[in-house]
Amino acid sequence: VEQLATRLHGGYSPWQVVWTRYAVHLLAMLAVFGWREASSLWRTPRPAFQLARSMPAVAMPAAAVSGLVGGLDVQTLMAGFWVAPLLILGIAAAWLGERVSVAAWLACGVAFAGTLLALWRGLPSLRQLAWPLAMALSFGAYAAMTRALRAEATRVTLFWTALGVFLVLSPFMPRVWIASDRHDVAVMVAIGVAGCLLF
Repeated sequence: VEQLATRLHGGYSPWQVVWTRYAVHLLAMLAVFGWREASSLWRTPRPAFQLARSMPAVAMPAAAVSGLVGGLDVQTLMAGFWVAPLLILGIAAAWLGERVSVAAWLACGVAFAGTLLALWRGLPSLRQLAWPLAMALSFGAYAAMTRALRAEATRVTLFWTALGVFLVLSPFMPRVWIASDRHDVAVMVAIGVAGCLLF
């Protein structure tokens, strides 16, 4: 999804790209599932929790943008972000009461170390390190909250993820919106469809 965004020609705000991704996500779900029984997309006994679960999908790009603006290069930002699997295991054990095997801890630790070796560029300041850590915590919270909703239909949690981001970012779009040409519209649609499929 991030690689697709590099193919955009216009100088868009990252927030326009994020908003468009989730708008396309919503439209795709309505097109595929909505014509049969639209309410099956949003019917949930836990709407507040579903909305809260979508907020890490706003916090994660906010932390990424802040890190890049604050001087971090992309490789270091992503290297730091990949502490997320370890955080997910920790949250699963502490909050969800799940048993995590030693093998899982070791595998995630080795993978994180490998990512640092492959991507790490220099030694950022503690302030800069806060941004990839915030990204990882956001993703960890999203994963744990998704696990807590495992009894609900996948399409419901996917719909609420997109709806929450769409609602939070919509008021800001008039300030940052830049009209797109056909090429960039196609790329943004591709980002939204890929994001929907990968989530």
